[in-house]
Amino acid sequence: MDLNCREFLRLLTIAAHSEKGYDRGGGRLRDMNSNWNGAILPEVEREFEKTTEWQRYQDALLESAEAQIAKETKLINNPQREQILSNPGNAPITLSSKCGVDAAGAEPEDHSAESPDLWSAVCAVCGHYQIHHDSAGCFLDPQGRNSQDPGILSRSALKKTGALCWCPKFIADFSRAADLIYESGNLEALKHGAKEAITRGDPGSARRLLDQLIIKTPPAVRDLDWIKAVERSIAAVKPAALVPESADNKPGRALARSPDFVNFAGRLWLTAKGQSGNANVKAEQLRQIASGLDERQYIPPAEYLEGDCARELKAFNSRNSNSKKGPIQTWSQLITFGDKDHLRGMRRLLSRCAQKQPL
Repeated sequence: MDLNCREFLRLLTIAAHSEKGYDRGGGRLRDMNSNWNGAILPEVEREFEKTTEWQRYQDALLESAEAQIAKETKLINNPQREQILSNPGNAPITLSSKCGVDAAGAEPEDHSAESPDLWSAVCAVCGHYQIHHDSAGCFLDPQGRNSQDPGILSRSALKKTGALCWCPKFIADFSRAADLIYESGNLEALKHGAKEAITRGDPGSARRLLDQLIIKTPPAVRDLDWIKAVERSIAAVKPAALVPESADNKPGRALARSPDFVNFAGRLWLTAKGQSGNANVKAEQLRQIASGLDERQYIPPAEYLEGDCARELKAFNSRNSNSKKGPIQTWSQLITFGDKDHLRGMRRLLSRCAQKQPL
């Protein structure tokens, strides 16, 4: 009971802070739950424990424990103990109950009559059986257990807080499931989807989901070791086909780029455009894109930029190879240096990659 009550308090705290966590001036109040696992922060929990309501809850919890102990003591001293234990519902043992008929004369519900497909069909979105889905999606918790609905939050709110599996509907086909995970999945769903795609021998979906995971994960909390391990697994399924760099030796011709770079860079740009309402991509968004390109080792920028911009950057690097300023070897350095021509060339490159994305 205590675990359920504490989980209810955790979810209630998340919902209350999300909906009403503002001061009188409209400013955001400090966090009450961990941004890592959703747990109530220790200092907030201590404040809860000082309240009169918490003390009343502790008294009720103690009374419940004492009542349970008294019940078990009474059961131990009962001469019919074995009969009671064999009939845990404490219903009278009658001929009808022994024959499998309830008090109303009806046979108990036979769950084995459910369609076998419901029990064997697995959802490609979340990995749970179809029997655990309804019109609003999966109703298990993220660990695949029956969830304990605290009763105050709606199904959609429970999914947002992470108390319920995020899956919005049952899909058996993995290609369709991968599309749904890409569009709406949280970070755990994207991880699961990328690994599942590798298992199914689908490197294209695996790469796509991994790229989306990188885009959605803040740079400070990206698990680079895990990302690199997944990239190696994808390459083992089907090595990426790269275009030889020697194909771009002629002045004014676009540099050769791998399809992976074009897809990844294009999706980064489209995501940033979507976040800004299809307006200009902001400087901070461009910095995040640069971080993503660096982590995927699409460096140095001079090997990816186009035409005059690429040649100018190579000339700049040559002039500054031994200077204090140094050459620009990463996209993040290009952003930090802030040369308008370099930034314009980066934006043009990303925009062209985005134009090659399927609609």
